This record gives sequence, C-alpha cells and structure tokens, in this order.
Amino acid sequence: MKGLAHFQWAYIHLDELRQILRQGPEAHSEKNMLQHATAGLDPDGFPGGFHRHIGASVLGIRNVLALTGDYASLGDHPQAKPVFDLDSVNLLKVIKTLEGGTDMVGNVLQGTPKFCVGAVVNPGGNPVEAQLFKMEKKIKAGAAFFQTQAVYDVGAFEKFMKRVVQFKVPVLGGIILLKSAGMARFMNKNVAGVFVPEPLIQKMAKAEDRVKTSIEIGADLIRDLKGMCQGVHIMPIGWESKVPALLDAAKL
Repeated sequence: MKGLAHFQWAYIHLDELRQILRQGPEAHSEKNMLQHATAGLDPDGFPGGFHRHIGASVLGIRNVLALTGDYASLGDHPQAKPVFDLDSVNLLKVIKTLEGGTDMVGNVLQGTPKFCVGAVVNPGGNPVEAQLFKMEKKIKAGAAFFQTQAVYDVGAFEKFMKRVVQFKVPVLGGIILLKSAGMARFMNKNVAGVFVPEPLIQKMAKAEDRVKTSIEIGADLIRDLKGMCQGVHIMPIGWESKVPALLDAAKL
C-alpha cells in the first residue's frame, strides 16, 4: 500500500476474505486502517472474534468495519465448522459493549477501546426495504458510517440515497473496476445486488484497451456519485496499481 499512501485516506485490510487463511489485519496496524471484522468462522473460539478487536485497539487501530463473514465452505478449509454465533448487528453491539469497558459477559476490561465503527448496505438488494430495515438496526447498534456494494446503476443508487438521507449517516459508494465484459456478466448473475447495465458491458466488450476503458468507467461513476454520497471506497481486486490513475481521472 506504500505506493498509494499519497492518495488514500484509509484502506481496508480484509479479515479472512472468502474464508481463505491469511495474515490477520492486526499485523498491519495503522491508525487509518479499516479492519474487516467478520462474524463467521472464528478458529479462536471467542464469539465474533471480539478479542481481536481488543488487540487491534492496543495496536492503535481505531476504525472497524463490521459485517457477517463468508461461509467456510467457500474457502480453503471447507471442512471447518462455521460459527455465526453473531450476526452483523450483534457484532456491532459487542463492539459497543467493549467500548463500555466490559466483555460480553460483564467482565471488566483493563482499559477501554475506542473505535469508529462502520457497517455495510446493499443499495441493489431486493427488496430494498429489507436493506433499509437492517441499516436502521445497524445504526441503533452503533454503526457510524456505511459502505455499499459495488455501484454501476447510478439512477438506482440515487433513488436509494434519497431514501436513506433520513438516517443522517455518511455513506461511501462502492467502486469495483471492471476487468472485462465477462466479469460484468458474472457479477450480474452471481453477486447479489450488483447490476452492471448493458451499455457498460458493451463498452468493455468493444474496448481496444480494457484497462483504459475500465478506468474511464470507474472515474465516470465516481464523478456521478460525488454529489449523492459522502465518499467512495474502491475495491480494485488485484488492480491496486491502477488506483492512482483512477483517482487522477476522477480528479480527486
């Protein structure tokens, strides 16, 4: 991430993305880092992995993104037993409990962690009312900001934002760079709540320079979303080296 230090306000270090064994985010302690806290598989046996939040606080991590984890069957240890003893709402409540100075059963902590806690929402979820209901529950549980699933349909996102303005919390729109028309079609078919409009798919299919076209699409989306939400979070998925060009094209 050193190459992006000049551009970024914060970055996400994913905690067990797709339930594949990886180095934990605590090893990359930076105060501007968002820790991806899962409520799924926890090999250490503590509900929601809340002990990891205590460790993160000691290391200076203050920003936590709380969401439900992936199923163990999707990862490289499919035989592992998924826990899911907490959902994302209850994980938020646990973090707030830690901030109150006790653990989940009331034991007093030696020190009180403090976090800026975020959550996720899917503007393309169907029905959208379920997303709004869950969003409100997360806010009541302590969520101070939200990140969204990837946005490609600007019109639909605008309608969604008009419905969530009542909650008065910052929303960061999701940006995933399209690598190909095939990737777009795959997401339309397999990723819940993601819809890539056909004109964008055709633009990628006809592109002579797919990287350049992808950056153009991403920059256009960022500019379109700029007046609707409070920021964006970019998910480059292996194209981290393209992020500076994307930000330049979006004039950020």
